[in-house]
Amino acid sequence: PAPAPETEEKKPTIGAEVAKLVMDASLTYAAIVEEVLKIFPDAKTTARSVASVAARLRKTGVDVPHRRASKGEAEA
Repeated sequence: PAPAPETEEKKPTIGAEVAKLVMDASLTYAAIVEEVLKIFPDAKTTARSVASVAARLRKTGVDVPHRRASKGEAEA
């Protein structure tokens, strides 16, 4: 197939969307999951996977705002 024209936007990925949303300190992990599911209804995203993305970003030096885990988010 021919390469996509440069004017065409790349489709967002779940990981990229989560990475963008975790930078908003006003959003809880649960709220981020809700936003992701609006865009990707078949996603299997959980608060735990959002926390995982945030932790990975922090390890690479990104200043991701910390959040207090709400009920259910701290559970294994």
